[in-house]
Amino acid sequence: MVRRSSIPSITITHRPLIRSTVQRSLRTFKLLHSRTKSLSRSALETAFRDAANGEIIILHIALQNSAVLMQRKEKEYVVESFETSPRSADVLAAPGALQWDFPSRAVTIPSHIFEDPFFRAELATFLEKASVEPVKQYTATTLKADSNAYESRDTTFPAIIGQLLISILEASGQKCNPTLTQKRVRDDVCWSDGAENPWRRSATWLVLRVSIQRTLCALLGPHGTLHYKFFMCSLLCSLSHKFLVQESFPADRLVFAQAKLARRVAKLEALGAATSPEASTIIHSLSGFNEKNYLETLRGLERVLENRAIRMRASHTKKIMRLPQRAPPDSTNLSMRHSWEPINEILTEIFYGGPRAQIVLPQSQPRAARYAKWVNNPWPDEQLFTTDFLCLADMEGQLAEAIIKAQGAADGNNSEEIVTKLKQQMAIYQSRACKAYKENAEQLSLMILTLMEIWVVLDQLVVRRHPLLGDYDHGFPSDLFHPLKIAKISDMHRLTGVEEYLDRRRRRATYPLSHVLGEFNKHSFAVRFFDHCVEMQRLSSTIWRANEHAKAKKECELIERSSQYEALIKEISSTTCLFMEDHYDPLRRQHDDRRCRKCYLEREASRMRIGIYEDLLPADDVQAKAVVFELLLPSDFAAWRDSVWGLFTLSRGGVNTIDQNQDTSFLVREYEGLKQFVDSLQMKRYLHPTFEDVEPSGNEVVASQTRCPNNLTVAEYSSFQDLRIGTRIKWIKLLRELASSNTNFGSVETTMLVTELALGVGPAGDGHVLRATHWVFRNQSFCQKLAASIRTRLQAVATNWREGQIVECLVILVQRLWFVGQTVEVIKEAQELMLLVRNITNNWIRLLRREISNAINLETAQTRSRESLHAALLCRKTFVLEAASSDPGFEHAALACFLECAFTIKDNLSLSAKGDMNTMPTALRRLYVSDLKLLQSLEPQIRWSLQNVQKAVNAAVNSVWTDSVGPSARRFSRWTVLPAPQDSWCTARSLGGEGILEQRINFNFLEGTLYIDGQLLGRLPEEFARQDFFQKFFGDRIFLTRPSCLESMSYMFVSLVEGHEVHFGFRNGYRFMRVRPQSSINTVLEFLPASIFLGNDAPDLPLPLINDHVHWLDLHTGVIEVRPQATMWRAKDSDWRIFLATRKGLRRGKSELVDPRSPIFGQIAQVIEPFEKRTKMVVYQPLNLRSNLTVDLPALEFRFEVRHDRLESRQLRAYVDVDQDAGTLYGLKSSLVLRDSIHPDRRSILVAMGPASIQRQQDHVDVLIDHTGYYARFFINQLLGRLECAPEPRLLIFKALCHAITSSVHPDPLTARTGTEEALACLEAANAQPWAPLDSESYRMLFEIADLTPARIYYPEKLKSLQKVLWDDNLMPASQAGNFRPLVEDLLQQCAALHNFHLESGAAPVYNRQGNMHLHSRALFRAQEFLPAQHYPSEAPPGDVRYVPRDSVNTASCRNAHQAAAHAWRWSLDIRVNSDLAARLQEWPLIQGYLHTFEAQLLSSLINFEAASNWGSLFRLCQQVKSTDEKAKLMFLFGTLAFGGQIDITLLNSLIAIAIMDESKDLDLPPCAEFVQFRRNHIPTVDFLAQYIRPCKIPYPEDERALLAVRLHSKQLRRLERAQKNHEEVS
Repeated sequence: MVRRSSIPSITITHRPLIRSTVQRSLRTFKLLHSRTKSLSRSALETAFRDAANGEIIILHIALQNSAVLMQRKEKEYVVESFETSPRSADVLAAPGALQWDFPSRAVTIPSHIFEDPFFRAELATFLEKASVEPVKQYTATTLKADSNAYESRDTTFPAIIGQLLISILEASGQKCNPTLTQKRVRDDVCWSDGAENPWRRSATWLVLRVSIQRTLCALLGPHGTLHYKFFMCSLLCSLSHKFLVQESFPADRLVFAQAKLARRVAKLEALGAATSPEASTIIHSLSGFNEKNYLETLRGLERVLENRAIRMRASHTKKIMRLPQRAPPDSTNLSMRHSWEPINEILTEIFYGGPRAQIVLPQSQPRAARYAKWVNNPWPDEQLFTTDFLCLADMEGQLAEAIIKAQGAADGNNSEEIVTKLKQQMAIYQSRACKAYKENAEQLSLMILTLMEIWVVLDQLVVRRHPLLGDYDHGFPSDLFHPLKIAKISDMHRLTGVEEYLDRRRRRATYPLSHVLGEFNKHSFAVRFFDHCVEMQRLSSTIWRANEHAKAKKECELIERSSQYEALIKEISSTTCLFMEDHYDPLRRQHDDRRCRKCYLEREASRMRIGIYEDLLPADDVQAKAVVFELLLPSDFAAWRDSVWGLFTLSRGGVNTIDQNQDTSFLVREYEGLKQFVDSLQMKRYLHPTFEDVEPSGNEVVASQTRCPNNLTVAEYSSFQDLRIGTRIKWIKLLRELASSNTNFGSVETTMLVTELALGVGPAGDGHVLRATHWVFRNQSFCQKLAASIRTRLQAVATNWREGQIVECLVILVQRLWFVGQTVEVIKEAQELMLLVRNITNNWIRLLRREISNAINLETAQTRSRESLHAALLCRKTFVLEAASSDPGFEHAALACFLECAFTIKDNLSLSAKGDMNTMPTALRRLYVSDLKLLQSLEPQIRWSLQNVQKAVNAAVNSVWTDSVGPSARRFSRWTVLPAPQDSWCTARSLGGEGILEQRINFNFLEGTLYIDGQLLGRLPEEFARQDFFQKFFGDRIFLTRPSCLESMSYMFVSLVEGHEVHFGFRNGYRFMRVRPQSSINTVLEFLPASIFLGNDAPDLPLPLINDHVHWLDLHTGVIEVRPQATMWRAKDSDWRIFLATRKGLRRGKSELVDPRSPIFGQIAQVIEPFEKRTKMVVYQPLNLRSNLTVDLPALEFRFEVRHDRLESRQLRAYVDVDQDAGTLYGLKSSLVLRDSIHPDRRSILVAMGPASIQRQQDHVDVLIDHTGYYARFFINQLLGRLECAPEPRLLIFKALCHAITSSVHPDPLTARTGTEEALACLEAANAQPWAPLDSESYRMLFEIADLTPARIYYPEKLKSLQKVLWDDNLMPASQAGNFRPLVEDLLQQCAALHNFHLESGAAPVYNRQGNMHLHSRALFRAQEFLPAQHYPSEAPPGDVRYVPRDSVNTASCRNAHQAAAHAWRWSLDIRVNSDLAARLQEWPLIQGYLHTFEAQLLSSLINFEAASNWGSLFRLCQQVKSTDEKAKLMFLFGTLAFGGQIDITLLNSLIAIAIMDESKDLDLPPCAEFVQFRRNHIPTVDFLAQYIRPCKIPYPEDERALLAVRLHSKQLRRLERAQKNHEEVS
């Protein structure tokens, strides 16, 4: 730590005694603390014995957060103590330094006492214990889980040394008040993730500084502080010399050492002019002696830093090579390494011809296999496909079958297995259906009904197995199902059955559901079940026995470990460290780490641990029963409970988050407080969030007329509101509105309201299945009026396909009428209306097909497509008639209409790139989902109809293909369904005739896909529309296609695009496109994707000729035309053309493209990179010999030409300078230094503008900027020493950012300042102050500058005891100055004010990076002392905060310790003792006897000492004291016992008196191990003794009464009772 040669040789050289004293103190400190974590008793005794007059023994007891200074004087020893590390919270709370006085407490001890060997031995033993043993009472704690936990990240309370030890020593000496040493301590507490403890300033360093200063002050008087300051300067010089020889020592730390030393020297010079003449003389004398050493050190540091700066600048300066003016001839041959082979394959295919592309029909999985795969595979979080809804329909069918099977399982033997399986199916269905049916009220209602049916069966099985559960309510409210939307009468019957069962269960129940899920009391299900279950009671007894056994075992382990630990401490105190002595210099000892037993024992003691033990069951009996119930939880009840919880989650989002494979025995603990969800199951807002839960009253409707929207009339608004009033009259009001014109049935809102009214089940009413809402359907007159109104409405819109929304409303009403009609006449009328809807919508489909074909723009086509899809879905809703029919198939007209709708739906269904149905509009998705489920149920009838109603298939295909009927219609062969896995396809041939060719027809009768000769009819297949090139050329436009007329092509657009025929085809599984210009019928161009020119290395063409360009390959000439995307449909002379025959790239026939892989291209790129990437450069050679090699930078919009072996730009009127050292911005790679072509003495620097990436490189950084098409040009002003630019805010801010991120500790030669200083000067300059709102890029750069300041936050935020500093490891520390953030925030505040005067600029962006302003200000002021004067913060630095050490307070414990120690040390019987010791002893129920030896060695054991359990051993210890030689031992012992406060001070005085009195040595003590219930003069009776003997008697063995379950005869019982009584009397 401190070697002899490292002791600074300062002015005390002319005072060898003082220098020797300081040196001995430091070397003693090294010997006592070197390589061992604790102090050694023997080493301490040696140091006490060998201490010279005036020498200070320095002790740092780190475990107790204390230091002790012992100075030997002529007649006394001065012992001082102080705290070494303050609390973390106090450190961080101080804005400045802590003003701290040393020492905290001091005491003087006469020499004859201190030099007493017994006193020294006890003092050394105490110090050794304190250095080894942490006392838990005084360690830092924090509150975790409502209990105090050890906090290793804070400092220990220094009570053991500063209060206990000093109080004990005051007993043998006296308190003194020395001259205090005041220091300004700048501590810090920095935390980092993964660290065990925070970073703090070294406490040992503080101890040494205080000790040396106090030593010099003690030896030299008041002027010792001046000597100390010079000592510290000399020490810094010595350390700096060591740093200078270390090449790897960081430069920023060298600068810090330089600043530190210079600052101390400057303060000494200022002090010499401001102090008294005597002090000034001493300062000048000391300065003259040390000035040379200081200056040499500072110059050496400056010299090393300058050399490092020169090396850094040279390594970060680009070297420019000379360039040839013309490119070599072979450099213009394009290698085309990536694209040559695929292009050659295309041309070969054209030459030899290729087969016409064939489309393989998609295969379909069997229904069972599809469902099995869907159930077993995890489901995506957001995407929904058609398959998901089809499989959900299959699952609902299987669940219905499972319910029927479970209801028939009367035998309860396998009910547990059935319940578990039902719960698993229920969880899967709920999780998937909730996602799929989101915002679909009708499907969600059916889902809830299905779930409740499953739950009813599950509940029946569980209650049958556990009748106790029937006493508890199910928790479902009576109005739970009122908001459901149900259309079918069969589903209404299902709902009635569920409600009746729930009502029966509710009437039977006695306790609420909360007693099952959340609350634990004597009525809880778990507790009552436990009371009835013998197995659970037996398990509880077993657990309690195991708990008692484990607890006793842990207590024994604690006793054993404590004994082992005390034995280790005792052995440690009795051994000494092993040193290897130096016979020539006894103070130069070396510790033997490997063979030192004391250190080994210390390591063993520090590694000793014991685990905590917690009771296995709660102490509360009710909670204990609940826990045991969870351990033996019946699996069927667990399934029941999970299903209830899953249904409750519907009201909170719909998805059951319980994992079906999770162990449910922990759910109650994890989800404590489920009670809050029991009464929150409300379905209305979940099913239909459009309307409020509470229906308005009539008065509220009238009062709300003033809030009528502008797009509605008052009458329409009032009618809309009125329809929602009155449960029993809603249908009558709706009938009224159908006959009037008040309500617009063509709006989406009205459709939602009609759905709410027509399908909502409402209250149960009189018990009829139609309930209170739909009772009117029992009235035939009402049904006829409703049908007549619907017919009138349908006839009015029959020819207007724009009224699809009205028809949707009417379809809902017609279906409701058909489902719930009570008479044959009503049902027949509803069927006729349904067929009318089918005819109307079918006609609409045909009309809209023509409208789409004749659409003049994309928007019109897309609108008509949505209307056609809507009409087809509405038409298909009418096929519920066929679904409910018992006929095996469809009629002719119905099948033709159904298939035509299938084609229309497929052709107009707009899905996302991967078929995700979430992208569909909500209203269309609801109709489409219903259609999919209807299609699933109709599939058997469709298959039968295909074989038996062939003419209907012909009519449907003719309608969608040729749109012709009658004699002009095509004729087909017999339709045949293909075998699996293509069994959803049917095929036939169109029969030929005059002018008509025979063609193969493939039709997917489920999906509606139609292929003619393998070509998809209608629109281009989705796989083409999803291609990137399609989006690039055509976007979202809709085109009709027909088979292509070109060889190897499949499709072509019906219409021309920009005068070009567009064809599409397949090649090796890839889609490609060719075009043929209308003006040149023999020219065919194939589009080449950009990826063909790209690979892992350099691209075949420069990126400016790839990005935002289109590449056409002329299949006849073999020329690639490179056209800009803006003119991709027409060729221009300025386009580059690549001739594959010669591999030359030409433009206008005047310039040749240079290959990006050629050597000359690489030489040019080396000059420009990384200012611009080589892939973004276009290098070409003009064919004119008088023109030179040219480099075009399209992204930056300027170019260079090679002139005089260098790159020169006409736009910039400058050339690339050979000297790339700009004198600043070192490390900024994305820059280029230019020299003016006309005035060579003028230089500038180009810097790319954009996001910067920074990488740390030893003592500096490399900065790369990926430009966004902009660059900045800064002119180098050598006279003023700065970079200059136009006074534009973005350029000024960018210049400051460049200076900041390239800053280092070395000043730049140009500015004579560091980059940070220059950046701050730029931001503070007047021209950088905003005068108008900044643009977004300027704000981004300001935020980047502010981010350079590390954010400082509290960790954790509430405690404010640790700070976390978020440094950027990629930046130099010099760049991360604390001044940036406040400066930027000031600029942002000015900008925010300017935004108020420029309303069009919007709101100013807010800088909201995390950080605590107090911590930031604190760090800023701490760093200001090392900043140049011009960068001091504007506000005054905060004042110091006075710190009151925690050990300076004289507490009651200190006074007790001092009193007890004083009585023991004075050895006098003049002590206040307990006058009635027996009365005090009889207060203790158990007293230790006198057969034990006192073995308490640990400080924690003595402080937490229990008098009763250690009375006998402590009494014997006092009785065995032989002489006054042991009073030092008793002084430390009784002082420690009194300090703990566990023993009354008068009782300790009594023990001290026993040790002093000679009479006590002859007392005969009773030889007992312990005393129980001691009473003075007590004579024990038989009964008193019996109560202690009874637990030890032999128990009576079990007899027939316990072994036999049957009732015994009375004679046998009397005989056994007599035997038991005799046994008890004898025992």
